[in-house]
Amino acid sequence: MVEEGQQHAIAKFASHMQLGDTYAMLGQLENSIMCYNKGLEVQKLVLGATDPSVGETCRYVAEANFQALQFDEAERLCQVALDIHRENGSPSSLEEAADRRLMGLICETNGNHEAALEHLVLASMAMVSNGQEVEVASVDCSIGDTFLSLARYDEAILAYKKALAVFKTHKGENHPAVGSVYVRLAELYTRTWKIKESKSYCENALKIYENPMSGVPSDEIASGFVNVAAIYESMNELEQALKLLHKALEIHNDAPGQQNTIAGIEAQMGVIYYVLGNQTESY
Repeated sequence: MVEEGQQHAIAKFASHMQLGDTYAMLGQLENSIMCYNKGLEVQKLVLGATDPSVGETCRYVAEANFQALQFDEAERLCQVALDIHRENGSPSSLEEAADRRLMGLICETNGNHEAALEHLVLASMAMVSNGQEVEVASVDCSIGDTFLSLARYDEAILAYKKALAVFKTHKGENHPAVGSVYVRLAELYTRTWKIKESKSYCENALKIYENPMSGVPSDEIASGFVNVAAIYESMNELEQALKLLHKALEIHNDAPGQQNTIAGIEAQMGVIYYVLGNQTESY
């Protein structure tokens, strides 16, 4: 491989990664990850296994595995990226912060909340020292999610509200990032039986999703509707949940590569129809 020349190898790496991205856009995650792995192996041969660029690719492939629900492989690759960046960079590098941010999400998904919190707090500190205020707000949301998982509700509220203030200032009151924090707060208040507060945050989120800013990806809006629907469903407001799921479905039906997402929404709707007694619709 190396004999073919470094330029040829780099072109081969780029083509593997580009093909992987194309498969990912089509929703073919297994094929996508296969291409990424081939690209990673080529890059390792050319640059060496501990080159910082290999660390970046490891994190990229870890993210792809995370999206494909391959959490063990995502964690393994993310740890490789973290080890490479710690070896090559300063203690508070943005590369290490990005690795820790992803590792925090992986640990949280695996139910390892304390480890998630540690990674996310270290990521946040590194980003603060590098002046990444908006990125810190995104990490604060993840920290809030972890506090929520640990039933540390007051700390979760503080983390969410801190993120909310930054997003409003830097992205605008009507940005989906603001909507996503409203959804998180709505879920928290549902869990603590404060239904009035929860509904208020749901309504705030819906104002954003129903009148989106220009340039916002449609799948982000659809995802917002699905998330708010889940909260209404948990409050037993099933008609409202259905209405929002229909809106999400309309958006996804117009986009390619969304079969799995559409199937998931339709399944959720089927359950609600069944509960409502409208069993013909549920089939």
